[in-house]
Amino acid sequence: MVYSYRRDRISSGKAAELLGIERLDFIRLLAEEKTPYLDYSIPELEAEIETLAQWPPNP
Repeated sequence: MVYSYRRDRISSGKAAELLGIERLDFIRLLAEEKTPYLDYSIPELEAEIETLAQWPPNP
C-alpha cells in the first residue's frame, strides 16, 4: 500500500481501509517507512502559508 500511495495511485484513507487500519495508523506507517505524508513543493508550501496567514478571513 505504501508503494501505491507513494505513486499517487491511492489516497491515505483508501490505503488504510485496504489494510484494515485507521488512517492515522497508516500515517504512522508512512513515517516508519520514511515516506512523507505531505509532499509540497516550495511554491505550494509558500501558497499554503500565505493562505493560512490570512486566516480567519476578514468579513
